[in-house]
Amino acid sequence: MKTLKHLITSKHQTKASRFLGYLMPFSDFEKTLTALKKEHFKAAHFVTAFRYSLEGKITEGFSDDGEPKGSSGMPMLSVLKRKDLINIGLVSVRYFGGTLLGVGGLMKAYATSALLCVENAQKEDALKDFVELETLSAHYSYKELDALQREIKKFSLQLNKKNFSNQSVEVEISGERENLQAFLQQNKIN
Repeated sequence: MKTLKHLITSKHQTKASRFLGYLMPFSDFEKTLTALKKEHFKAAHFVTAFRYSLEGKITEGFSDDGEPKGSSGMPMLSVLKRKDLINIGLVSVRYFGGTLLGVGGLMKAYATSALLCVENAQKEDALKDFVELETLSAHYSYKELDALQREIKKFSLQLNKKNFSNQSVEVEISGERENLQAFLQQNKIN
């Protein structure tokens, strides 16, 4: 599976309707969709599709945003699935050109929007291998925290301090499975 490094765009026109595609990391999806609605306030439709993985479970969804049911979001989601992309959000902004495209025309136009984004991502080398992150929780004394932070950096992991008590701090350590396992082999977890 592949995921995306940064925002990728595409443009195309079908029978005077303009389609602006935006492919983004899923973490930016809601924020980008909100910004696009403000920027393109005269657009007719904001069709979306997304796929993300959380704890090994893939969640998918789409919105036709007023287009005929199944004519727009589903074809875009199908492209994401066929290209084996994960942790991705996709928005296609449509400016209506005055000509009805019909369900088949809409399906082709929205799928094209998605495909052009994926092609542009490949051209820009913006796709990377997807690696599921794992997280573990542990307790450390305050005097152990400095050494822990140094070790965390060595293994390219992330440290999140959760709960503080008089004696210790509960932390979450997250990162790629291989790095987390290597860290665990060299360090004692409380």
